[in-house]
Amino acid sequence: LIAAGNSDTIRIWDINSEKCGHEITTNSDACITTLTTPWSSEQYQNKAKMNVCSMGSNILVAGLSDGSIKMFDTRMRSSVMETSMGDPTFSGRGRRQRLMHYKEHRSWVVYTEFTSYDGRQEIVSGSILGDV
Repeated sequence: LIAAGNSDTIRIWDINSEKCGHEITTNSDACITTLTTPWSSEQYQNKAKMNVCSMGSNILVAGLSDGSIKMFDTRMRSSVMETSMGDPTFSGRGRRQRLMHYKEHRSWVVYTEFTSYDGRQEIVSGSILGDV
């Protein structure tokens, strides 16, 4: 179970033990407004029949109230790469949890989803202003 809210922390809970097993900090003053992973429960149950995303369940995307979108890998302990408007810059500090940082919207991100297009995985996002 992955949960977040009016804070800069994403918590990953172990449902069996009912304990928080992992925390990810967004390093932002903006609150988390949406979370998504490339896997759904339907894909997990029917993976032999469906074209399941090759990213796996360790990748998650958070939409924030400042219009940014951040991608994380829960297996990493600390950001490999940040981008703003698609322009990559390397942090040079080793492996971190945040893989990518997009600043595509001007207001709250209220929707994020992974989708396949022409054999590629893409992230679709929408803001409270209606831009996609």
